[in-house]
Amino acid sequence: MPDIFDLETPMMDCWSVCEALETTIKQIIEGESNPTPDELVVALMGIKQLYHWKFEHLFSTFEEVLTERNTNA
Repeated sequence: MPDIFDLETPMMDCWSVCEALETTIKQIIEGESNPTPDELVVALMGIKQLYHWKFEHLFSTFEEVLTERNTNA
């Protein structure tokens, strides 16, 4: 069972959403080729889905930690 320290990695991993969005913004502003609206939508939908999964994983780990802590309390 995970413990409280197992939350650190998925929590920090979720912060990388800012980096993914920054990369998207740079491509729009500074990229050699301007992404089409369709390309932007696909990229943003991919980022959204990826972080949906990451946050689900984080919350699942959080629930497991709480269950373990309540069982051992």
